[in-house]
Amino acid sequence: MKMKKILAMGASFALVAALAIGGTMAYFTDDETVTNIAVSGKVNVELNELQRNAEGTALEKFEQGKDVLPIVGSAQGTADEYGITTAGNFVDKIVYATNTGTTDAYMRIIVAIPTWANTATENDTASANNLHWNYPSVTNQTTLQGKITEQYGNVFDGDSENSWELSYDMNNKVEIDGAKYWLFSFTFEEAIPAGESTDVVMTGFYLDQRVDYDPDTNQYIDVNGRPIEDFNGVVSIPVYVQAVQKDGFTDAETALKEAFDGDVEDWFSNVALPAVVADADSLEEALTTEEYVILNDNINVGDQVFVVNGGTLDGAGNTLTVSSGTAAYESGLTVTEGIAKNVTVTGAFRGLGVGGSGASEMTGDVTYENVTVTGATYGVNIGVGNAHKLTMIDCTFGDWNSYSGLGEATFTNCTFTSDNHYYASQRISANATFTYTNCEFEQNTYNNVNGDNNYYLNSYNGTGTIVLENCTMNGVLITTDNVDDLFQIEEVTVVVNN
Repeated sequence: MKMKKILAMGASFALVAALAIGGTMAYFTDDETVTNIAVSGKVNVELNELQRNAEGTALEKFEQGKDVLPIVGSAQGTADEYGITTAGNFVDKIVYATNTGTTDAYMRIIVAIPTWANTATENDTASANNLHWNYPSVTNQTTLQGKITEQYGNVFDGDSENSWELSYDMNNKVEIDGAKYWLFSFTFEEAIPAGESTDVVMTGFYLDQRVDYDPDTNQYIDVNGRPIEDFNGVVSIPVYVQAVQKDGFTDAETALKEAFDGDVEDWFSNVALPAVVADADSLEEALTTEEYVILNDNINVGDQVFVVNGGTLDGAGNTLTVSSGTAAYESGLTVTEGIAKNVTVTGAFRGLGVGGSGASEMTGDVTYENVTVTGATYGVNIGVGNAHKLTMIDCTFGDWNSYSGLGEATFTNCTFTSDNHYYASQRISANATFTYTNCEFEQNTYNNVNGDNNYYLNSYNGTGTIVLENCTMNGVLITTDNVDDLFQIEEVTVVVNN
């Protein structure tokens, strides 16, 4: 059996769903997500996607659900302080990768462009394209790297010479989920040191101003006035990163080919795209058949939503409303194993959790990232953790939170609000350690006896440890001196590290 040297890979998708709006104007909606990054050994990679904010004064994470319209002006015209065009309807998608591991790594970023984006062959000029995408010049690379470093602290090598080898073969198409793509590979010839980033390989994309839509035939028309074949109004632009340790290899091409069992086309043809859903029935079906599901709209569901078997649900900034979630044992969103992120959950008695209705239990580790729960009596209620790990990042929950059977839990940049004005608690698993880092707690007045603070820290049927690192209560930094005054502490050890 061959031992693979695949140490890390990541993936990101820009999913563009087209919508005709009156007349003959083509109108598109864009969604994007970053999938899990598989990690082994000491190589970790992070695929970064940024955009300019609405005011053009700062960079921010790529926004879901943006509109894509034919460009106004020239994408090769005036650039702003980020080195990116100021043309109207240009869609920012600033792509680069960071080596977050501890060893130097050879890296490659792959951009897959649907074949309908170009009308003919490799020899045509850019004017033949229906869909265009830009990467920065050497000068603009330097400018953009400086802005990214200033705001996000990413370290670049300072060379800024677009030190990649760009390769593509427009006579060689790959098929992914029935759609045809050309692959553009940016292979970085020098290994990326641990803690540093690749050059930016993409700044954004735009629809050619000549692309049209004929409502009579329900067809999109290309830049030459012909129907666009293989284009039904939906375009996906997957972006992937591959990485392998430098040690043991003499060059990037050899290392990546060995690690990923052959050419880019061979590897990429085995990759599946995520499912994009906009209604409850499609969501339920996708969560049972697909590994990665993205919400393309707010969805009302009649019962709790389950993410199982290591799958991922990306809410893309949308809301799940549980219309029958008043039952005491129902959760709005139940992850038994896998990831849920970028979603708001409302309408349920229990916002997040496992156990209760459906007798679900955790079957593996669970991560919630950028998840908000509103209007629930329980923010989080995990009944059967089976010694697995819970990770919560950038989440917001209500007052009452309890967790049973977990092996450990970590909370980073989370807010526990008092908006439900109910019993406020962190009731942790027995004999487990729960770590809260940069978290905010809010007091309320429910069950307030004789003016005492009523936020409880306790544990199930035994001892447990709560570690508070740089956390606050109502804006006041929690310290060893005031922690007993800010919380009601029962059958749990509290450690404050600031």
